Amino acid sequence: MYGYTGKILHVDLNTGRNRIEPLDEQMVLQFIGGRGLGVYLLWREVGPTVDPLSDENKCIIVTAPLTGTSSPTSSRALVLTKSPLTGIYLYSMAGTWLGPALKRAGYDAVIIGGRAPGLSYLYINGSDVAVRPNSEIQGMSPRATFENLKPLLPEKTALAAIGPAGEKLVKFAALISDDHRRFGRGGIGAVLGSKNLKAIAVHGEDPVSVADPEGFQQWLKKIRELMKERGGPRDGFATYGTGDAPPLLSGLGILPTRNWQKGTFEGADNISMMSMKDKLQMVVKDSGCRTCPLQCGSETIVKDGPYAGITTHGPEYETMYALGTSCAIAKPDFIIAANALCDDLGLDTMSAGIVLSFAMECFERGLLTAGDNDNQELHFGDDEAAYSMLKKIADRDGLGDLLAEGSRAAAAHIGGGSKAFAMHVKGLELGGYDPRGATSQAITFAAGSRGGCHHAIGLGARADAVKPTRYEYEGKAELIKNLGRKQIILDSMPGCSFGISRIFDFDLIAEGLTLLTGQQFDKRVLINAADRILTLERMFNIREGVTSKEDTIPERLLKEPLSDGPSQGRLLAPEYLKAMLSEYYHLQGWDETTGTPDTSRLNELGLTKIIANDF
Repeated sequence: MYGYTGKILHVDLNTGRNRIEPLDEQMVLQFIGGRGLGVYLLWREVGPTVDPLSDENKCIIVTAPLTGTSSPTSSRALVLTKSPLTGIYLYSMAGTWLGPALKRAGYDAVIIGGRAPGLSYLYINGSDVAVRPNSEIQGMSPRATFENLKPLLPEKTALAAIGPAGEKLVKFAALISDDHRRFGRGGIGAVLGSKNLKAIAVHGEDPVSVADPEGFQQWLKKIRELMKERGGPRDGFATYGTGDAPPLLSGLGILPTRNWQKGTFEGADNISMMSMKDKLQMVVKDSGCRTCPLQCGSETIVKDGPYAGITTHGPEYETMYALGTSCAIAKPDFIIAANALCDDLGLDTMSAGIVLSFAMECFERGLLTAGDNDNQELHFGDDEAAYSMLKKIADRDGLGDLLAEGSRAAAAHIGGGSKAFAMHVKGLELGGYDPRGATSQAITFAAGSRGGCHHAIGLGARADAVKPTRYEYEGKAELIKNLGRKQIILDSMPGCSFGISRIFDFDLIAEGLTLLTGQQFDKRVLINAADRILTLERMFNIREGVTSKEDTIPERLLKEPLSDGPSQGRLLAPEYLKAMLSEYYHLQGWDETTGTPDTSRLNELGLTKIIANDF
């Protein structure tokens, strides 16, 4: 097969055995690869009775057609599983060399199941596949794990590892790669921890086969030229990356602050990448994903103070928001240090920050006291207490043990009305865009496939907030439908949400995939594939018991008007959210009341047989 290896690797950690499954060529045009192939495999492999932290759950690493080629932003991989944080569908994507290495090792995907008898790592190098015990790496940070394993492996082996938080089954534990990228959301680290799998090592050097090498090279040249002209979502993006967002969003009144009590932050400029890079000189060098010409990331360092000498690759906007503005901490040195600490502990910075800010509000309201936390209080703006609590969460120590379960579970335990300000959807803490000032974002949060994700079905706020219609409700369902199709194809090619956002065109992408694979892709094939992928994700969650009642947003956003800034006084009335969701369901061909795809839609998308076999 061109553009694919034609092989899916299955690994049973219980026995250490592995087997190869041929890739079904009929699935290619239906699901493309990446997120599409991943949800198909997850639907098939993980049923509704499976506990996310049981041996029966699977962790699936997936590549895509462009993975392993020199296409810009294609050095990406996806990991899919049933989330221990939400109990539903989860995918996480990172621009790491793990994806190209797996493809070049000869596999389109690896499906990992079971539980190793002792702490181990998975080694993949072509036909050499082994589950290798290694008790020495227990309790190590990902960085220390890489240092331990590299002498045992061939040069240029791609590595990813969980930290102590994953071993302790923290529900939002992450998987960290050795090129400083993160599979952060939803608790993938906890799933691997439950399987006694500390790390994954992949070595591969075989080139990806191309159906039309000359034509594909011409297409790559065209893509690179377009990226040079309009790379990134806005001019100058490569200079600051997503780190330019805090002052921009604060200026619009949609920057979540003090656990979403406010929409502006007086320290937004100070924690931005413009300040870190130009004013404070905290950027050591630019960084980014391999094969991407933008290099929109930054390696940063704290120069003085209590965190002096700490370095990290980041922070990106979502970390600035979660550990900064939502906690009302305006110290860039803390955000850098906390980002580095989360990487060493193996924590998702987003969920970690929002759980911290939730706890801060609980202390503010008297729902938690110093007696609940070893005689230490936790308040907005207190970076020392926040830094200490991150360690407690990863170690499941004291109050940290409760917060390690996520904000939904913590609110259920604490009570006292805290559910209203636990900022999650379906258990996943929200990304940093307040829908009270950009209404389309509410659809993404409420109806998104993995819970409170801000972009999986379209980052509406980025398209909506700069327009005079940002407070309106009409037309927003159509906007999210179209943005979602684009995002799903990007995740299935694969490509970066930011890097090629302005040059994305269905015909252009179809041309490249056709030249690469020899399969006939066009705009209609891609749109149908996007709708098919989204609908199967929806069916996975329905099979888990999710109904339209769970398609909502936190009570704070529905009942509390924003208290400050340009969006002051705005909220999302429940009836308007319901109307937007009903329209969105209709546009997707789902029942307008229940959000369940009807039989005719499943038939139209060719999903009836897939669903019938397992539903």
